[in-house]
Amino acid sequence: MRARREAAALGGLLLFALGWLWLALRLPLWEYVQPGPGLFPAIAAGLSVACAAAALAVTRRDATEEDAPEWRRLFVYLAVVLLWPASFAAAGFVASSLVALTLLLALGERLGWLAAMGSAAAATGAGWLLFDRLLGVPLP
Repeated sequence: MRARREAAALGGLLLFALGWLWLALRLPLWEYVQPGPGLFPAIAAGLSVACAAAALAVTRRDATEEDAPEWRRLFVYLAVVLLWPASFAAAGFVASSLVALTLLLALGERLGWLAAMGSAAAATGAGWLLFDRLLGVPLP
């Protein structure tokens, strides 16, 4: 019973990621000598498709009820995935990414708050340096 629910959830996630990839590929991936607005969404969607497909492939049929998913963690991930892109317009890339990654690491992965903030700051800074400074991609 649990394995069926897990497979159904992963199948839904895979379909969502495929739709996201289809939308991302409708945007230009490259413009002249710089990445286009569709490059980062296409990469993220492609990774989501690959991860969902891999997770679906290894779903165990003999799972027991003891292995039930942790709904709180799943809710944190779902909330961040939905709210993070929506917050770009109001807070910008750096602030929204810093908050989203901190919440994911602290609540989703149960890292300490200090470690989560440090890791989120490092990842956000690296993303900003890579895309804004090195590649010249305009970030929100």
